[in-house]
Amino acid sequence: MNWKPLTFPLLLLTACSDRNAPSTALFEQVIEADKAVTQAVCRDITTGVDRLPAKYQLDADQDSFFQDYKILEKNGYLTIRQTKATDVFGTAVDAWEVALTPKWATDFDTPSDGERCVGTWRAQKVNSFTPPAEVNGVRVSAVTVTGTQSYTAWASDPELRAVFNLPPLKTTTEKTYTLVLKNVGWEVAGVSE
Repeated sequence: MNWKPLTFPLLLLTACSDRNAPSTALFEQVIEADKAVTQAVCRDITTGVDRLPAKYQLDADQDSFFQDYKILEKNGYLTIRQTKATDVFGTAVDAWEVALTPKWATDFDTPSDGERCVGTWRAQKVNSFTPPAEVNGVRVSAVTVTGTQSYTAWASDPELRAVFNLPPLKTTTEKTYTLVLKNVGWEVAGVSE
C-alpha cells in the first residue's frame, strides 16, 4: 500500500490538534487575549451620602456624616454651601446645603445589584486545569487562575476608603475560568469565584 498520499493530510491533522492541546501556556494565552482577563471588584457598600439630606443645621458641623461630606467635597464629589434653614420652632438658623456633583455619578455609579466597583482583578497565572471533558457535545476545561486585585483611582485614596468603610483588598485571589474548545480554538465561556 502506498502511504505517501496520506502522509500530508495526517501531518496536517496532527498539527491542528496539537495547536489546541491543553497546556498552561495555551490557557494563559487564551485568557490574556480575552476581555475576561480583567474583572471588576465590586462590594456592597453604602455611606451616609446615599441618604443625603438637602440641608444640615448648624450643629451638623460635629456630625460624622458631615465630616465625610467635607472629605467628599475636597475630592470634588459634592458641594457644600452655607445657607439658612428653619428649625422646628420656626427660627431661622445657619445650615449647609449639600449637593452631589456629576463626578459622583461617574465614579460611584451604583449598578442595579447595589454594589459599587472599587477595584479590578487581573489574571496573572494558570495554577491548574481539568482535563478537557465532553459536555453536551463540547469539550470543556475548568482552569484555576491566580490574579491580583487593585483599587480604582478613587478607592486608592485612604480618606475615601474610610468614608466608604472599604475592606482591604486581598493581594491574590483565585477564579475559575470555564474554557470551551470551538472551531477556532479555546475560548473563555465564563468566570466564577
